[in-house]
Amino acid sequence: MIKFLKRGLSIFSIGLGITAVTWFFAPKSAIIFGTLHLIGLSIILAPLFFRFSVKNIYIAAAIILAGLLIQGVSGDPALTIIGIHAPDFSTLDYKPLIPWFGYFLAGIAFSAFMYPNGRERSRFKSIKIPAPEFIQLIGRHSLIIYLVHQPVIILLLSLISGKMLLSF
Repeated sequence: MIKFLKRGLSIFSIGLGITAVTWFFAPKSAIIFGTLHLIGLSIILAPLFFRFSVKNIYIAAAIILAGLLIQGVSGDPALTIIGIHAPDFSTLDYKPLIPWFGYFLAGIAFSAFMYPNGRERSRFKSIKIPAPEFIQLIGRHSLIIYLVHQPVIILLLSLISGKMLLSF
């Protein structure tokens, strides 16, 4: 439980850092609850759902369906993290808990199905394919790649278009 809390808080904190940076560079569309916020909070919440194992698929379906039902609903900005926000809400990246936590839970359910009691199902043995070192390197440093790719893309698009894509 503690390892999930530490990892989740670490990723969520990086998300808060991105919120601060985007608030400075793009105040009209700062990232309020983006991908890293969602992943961090989902990791923190995950241990509460492990006991449901494969049954998480039902919870996931309910959360995803709820996301469809509240899509376009506006309300108090305090509800932004669950998918309800002010009508004039604008952001560069937005992944609210409803429906996206549902997809996270679907992953937990799939994992519980494929690895019951932490053991691989014998009829679904993994195919072991040796990955080139470059692919392994990308996998080990995916968070850094995620953090760097967007500023690089924005810079390249700004150079190509001749316009500054973010307002200061």
